Formats: sequence, structure tokens, C-alpha cells
Amino acid sequence: MRALVLASVLFAAPDGPLRLASEDVLVIRIHGRIIEARMEDGTLAGPDVRLRVGERSLRGQVGSAPVSLDLDREHLVGFLGRDAVRLEVTRDGTTALDVEGSLGGNRVALRAGRDGITGRVADCRFELLPHREGYAGSYLCASGLNTMWLELPASLGALPHSAQAAVLVTILGAP
Repeated sequence: MRALVLASVLFAAPDGPLRLASEDVLVIRIHGRIIEARMEDGTLAGPDVRLRVGERSLRGQVGSAPVSLDLDREHLVGFLGRDAVRLEVTRDGTTALDVEGSLGGNRVALRAGRDGITGRVADCRFELLPHREGYAGSYLCASGLNTMWLELPASLGALPHSAQAAVLVTILGAP
């Protein structure tokens, strides 16, 4: 599962950089497949996703990849599957999160804000723009060019920016 798509009803938190949903329902769409998950009490849970999101860590599984990330205010360090993760997160005011570093030795350079999600996560390049209830656009991986739609759950906005970035990179970078 290289890229996952999250869906719900749009709500943009007034003080945060990301477009967020009003509900905590997650729908993952990839290659015609739909997987639902729900964010409840800090856990994102569904058939192929189980992530415990905290202020200092992200643990669980996406697809068959175990996730173990330690977070501080500006850094994410740990593993996604067998790939080492070393990322730095900065916030550009209220407009965007910038995430840079490496995932499995591959470069990560991602900018996520209300006006889009663009950049690279491992071997995939993302170009997502605001569209209707979230973000829509394309991503290019070794498997080819694909389209996607992405919306993030509301309670993500209550978490520190490093936790928001951890969820986003984990979802986009899951093998």
C-alpha cells in the first residue's frame, strides 16, 4: 500500500496549516479498493490500518508494515516497516508544514498546507491541490502515475505538528 486516501466531510481548522475533516472517518482508496477506518481516542483503526497517535509517538501498523515512530516538537525518528525514518518538521506560520529527511535511505521533502500537499516521500512524488472536500491530484511512483483524493480526520488538528506530519508521512509512505 504505497499511497492511501482518507475521506470524510471537510472542515478547515482556523489555526492550523492542514485542511481537516469534521468527522473522524477515514476511507482509504487505492486502485479501486476502499478501506474504512475511524479515529477514536487517539487510535486510527480499520481493516488495514491500526495506528495509535500520541503527542510523543506513533505506533501500530499500516497494511503489513509495522510503524514505530518517536516524536518530539520538530523530529520524527523510528521505523516504517523495515525502513528507518529520520525527519525534521517545521511549521511555516499557519500556512504549511514542511517535512524533510529520509525514509529508508530515500529523500523526503514534503510541504503540506491548505493550498496543497506537494513533494516527495521515498520513491513517490505527490501533487495534491485543494479540491471539494479535501485534496485531489496525482502521485507518481515506480508503479506509474496514479490519481488520489485525500482528506484528514478532524482530531488530527488537536495533535502537535510532529504528530500530524508523522500520520501524513506514514500514510503516504507505507509500502
